[in-house]
Amino acid sequence: MEAEGNGILMEKGPGAPVFPSDAGTKDRRVTSVELQGNGVSSRIGTDLRRSQVGRTISARPSRDGTGWMFLALLVIWTLALGWKIWEGKANLWPVIYGWAFFETFNKVLSFVVAMDPKFLSNLQPRHVDSFLNTAVSLLHSTAISIAVVSLLIDEHREQGIARMWRHEVLTQKAWPGAHTVLGFSCGYFAYDQWDMLRRRLYKPRAPSVLTHHLVLLTCFVVALFKNSCINYLILTLVCEVHSVFLHLRKVILLAGVNRAWGHLLRIEWLLNWIAFFTARCAVHIMITAKLVQDRLKFERGTVELPLASLGMLGLNVLNFLLGLGLWKAFKRERSGRLDSTKVAED
Repeated sequence: MEAEGNGILMEKGPGAPVFPSDAGTKDRRVTSVELQGNGVSSRIGTDLRRSQVGRTISARPSRDGTGWMFLALLVIWTLALGWKIWEGKANLWPVIYGWAFFETFNKVLSFVVAMDPKFLSNLQPRHVDSFLNTAVSLLHSTAISIAVVSLLIDEHREQGIARMWRHEVLTQKAWPGAHTVLGFSCGYFAYDQWDMLRRRLYKPRAPSVLTHHLVLLTCFVVALFKNSCINYLILTLVCEVHSVFLHLRKVILLAGVNRAWGHLLRIEWLLNWIAFFTARCAVHIMITAKLVQDRLKFERGTVELPLASLGMLGLNVLNFLLGLGLWKAFKRERSGRLDSTKVAED
């Protein structure tokens, strides 16, 4: 091994020609290898996908301040969760199950992708990471959407919309299956937060997704711990219906099948916008309005109203930013300017 400009490490050996890494690429998907020499320890690794002519190896960048901050918050959150489970809060176990399930699915999918060098061969390793992350997110959105919609339909048949919308039902009761759905979804957000941090799948200067996940992790765990406002949070998960179309579009484009799926992508965009304004924006605005309307019904001195209000304020702001990002992506795709780098960062 030897260093070649810009800190890129290249492999040399019998039958292994040396090739430069992709221009402009800073992150590589790697497995750990350590070199010791002259008192210097260098962390390098092998590329996830091997070409027929050799293997490219590069060093990962150091973690930025944003990453360290959110990592520290995730560690604190995990320790608090573990402590409450240790104290006997059995209703928090679905969080662990959800985290383990989606982490396992990520590993299995990574193995399947690595077995076929031709699949995703048009993507840089960093964008392969983005594809894997988005594919897992698509699974979560699909599963939670089905669970939440089914739960709400069953409850509507049993109780009716008027009773479902009562303050005491939203704050003091839990619909059948609500604890499990909320805990399992919370486990996904913990997994996804960790996955984005370890693979650098965020923008250090505008970590909107990390912020979104932090808000949800805090609200979900507090609600599960206090057994309060469970149904309110189930309503917020209706937005996962929109997330299905959001993640589906990204998976299709990163997989490089955009030409064959041209007509379907146009339909997908239509459904994407409809779901954005209905399942996401309208639902979150309705929840916010309900909180304002019932603000005097919350018990004074408790954390529920301040936490719920701040959480919904944050979600509505993030929805606005998401809408701007979607509009930019929509205009870019309509003009025919499809770029895997832009798609991976959407």
